[in-house]
Amino acid sequence: MMKKRIAKILMCFGITVVLTACGSNGVALEKRGSLDDNNSFEKNSNSENEIEFSEENSDQQQETSYGLEEDRLGDDYTLVNEKNSNTVGNSSMNIINGGEIAYQDGWYYYNNGKGIYKAREDGSEREQVIGETGDSLNVVGDWMYYRNNDGIRKAKIDGSVVWSINSEGYELNVVDGWIYFYVVDSGLYKMKTDETEKELLVSGWAMPNINVDDGEWIYYFYMNGNPNGIYKVKKDGTQNTLLYKLEQFELKKMALKEGKLYFVKPYKGILRLNCDNAQVDYIYAVNEEIYEYLDEEKFSLLGNDIFFDSDNGSRNEKYKINLTDETKTKLNSDQIYDYFLNDTYIKRVDNNGNVKFELYNTDGAEIGMLE
Repeated sequence: MMKKRIAKILMCFGITVVLTACGSNGVALEKRGSLDDNNSFEKNSNSENEIEFSEENSDQQQETSYGLEEDRLGDDYTLVNEKNSNTVGNSSMNIINGGEIAYQDGWYYYNNGKGIYKAREDGSEREQVIGETGDSLNVVGDWMYYRNNDGIRKAKIDGSVVWSINSEGYELNVVDGWIYFYVVDSGLYKMKTDETEKELLVSGWAMPNINVDDGEWIYYFYMNGNPNGIYKVKKDGTQNTLLYKLEQFELKKMALKEGKLYFVKPYKGILRLNCDNAQVDYIYAVNEEIYEYLDEEKFSLLGNDIFFDSDNGSRNEKYKINLTDETKTKLNSDQIYDYFLNDTYIKRVDNNGNVKFELYNTDGAEIGMLE
């Protein structure tokens, strides 16, 4: 009798554990390695040109808790949001333009100079997620990834956990469970979002303008003089291929859309490069008779439109080109934007360090503001 009673108690206890683990909010559990199980990596103190694995966790890679432990179910599990979670943390163009704002499931996450905040489109339900700032912001599931002076960072979107992933890295692209980034004096890297399987894909000095497609390729600009140009490499690090040689030392920006790369040659125009066959054509050619010049810094591909500045020394004009019909439209200064998320144009406004983001629909009407 006593044995039966004990069995019943154990059975009830088991059921309680299962129900507790499943939770009442419909989330699933995902197994993950603990920090102690995974190798961390950091810059080698003996060389300025290498990044290597460290067998021990660095001092920076410490988990910081803000007291919201109900989301943690032990060191081996993390909650996985089963709502409309991103698989791509942000667009490559947004990241190249600074990456200070990202979007997921009705929420905007943004750096306003005082921390990383989140809010709805109309600015409601605004709250600070973490007190530190960052750029190259990507949001995927329950995590956001970003970089600042402390390197590549990772935080829960409720602000409960923050830790360092790597001591440096630029232009983070989080795609399908991988983080792609470059280190100026080392090369192009990838690693999993759980901080495992870090791999150097291409070695060299500076690999800016990273564009990661939804297939098997990464596109980047190589500026080490061997030769300078636009390259593509498979995500496993193979088939590193020169697509287009550039004479100038640096390419400011390039943008990927539907198998084509768009970029500016200041005294020539806006070029379109086919990523499959490396064929190039001009989507816009400058007027050499009036000494027209295009500002590379002002070039952006946002949504289905290319935005650019044209200058000839005596006048500066702003235009956009629609990629569907290639029509060119003259713009005023209020129609220039920095980011494109959730079918929305976004303008970054900095007033003496007070940063806000103005949101516009594709017709140019303001629909919200994030502060």
